Amino acid sequence: VIWLGYDNGLVSFTSDGGSTWTDRTTVFGRQVLSIAVNPSVWTEAFVILDQTSNDNVLYTNTAGASWQVRNGSGTTGLPTIAISAVTYHPLQPNWVYVGTDIGVFASEDKGLTWSVTPTGATNSGNDGPNNVEVDDLVWQGTTHLLAATHGRGIYRCTPLPIVYVDKNYVGPEDGSETMPFNTVAEAVAAYGPGAIVQIKTNTYPDSPLVIDKRGWFESASGASRIQ
Repeated sequence: VIWLGYDNGLVSFTSDGGSTWTDRTTVFGRQVLSIAVNPSVWTEAFVILDQTSNDNVLYTNTAGASWQVRNGSGTTGLPTIAISAVTYHPLQPNWVYVGTDIGVFASEDKGLTWSVTPTGATNSGNDGPNNVEVDDLVWQGTTHLLAATHGRGIYRCTPLPIVYVDKNYVGPEDGSETMPFNTVAEAVAAYGPGAIVQIKTNTYPDSPLVIDKRGWFESASGASRIQ
């Protein structure tokens, strides 16, 4: 399966390796900058259009027969800003990421809402890197998301579906099940929107603890206390 986007807004796809193509004539009228196809369902895709607007993120689950604007709205919508790149999480098909002129934004529900962090938070509304144009998003395997920026190099993060915490673990930490964080604060700093923070039963002296991102917290094997 291959999808193509053209300068005039046309989108085409093939499901037989290029032997035949289907054109989806659109009324976009703007250059297609990026396309992301759901790794589980090839008829579902996101398209990013040129120009700064509140309708430059489009979604289809009908192989382009119909389209929906997925910029979101209100406090959980994307800012009116130029967007250059889009990608799905390879293991979590509801999770989508866009690269914008001020950083990366994430959605855990296919663009219906976006993770706009509170004003004044570390990343000033986005999921980082902070206040830099992100031109491309590429996955390194299924664990690391790379953000290529305009003038500030390449950044890498690990958007884990589950971030693990175990106070008694000794060794290098990355939040994975085999190398969990020792503190809840480390997990809060590392997890992305939609992730589960799984805490091994214990008492964690992490007060004060500021949580400014959506997520779920659960205890792994009994009651856990954060104090």
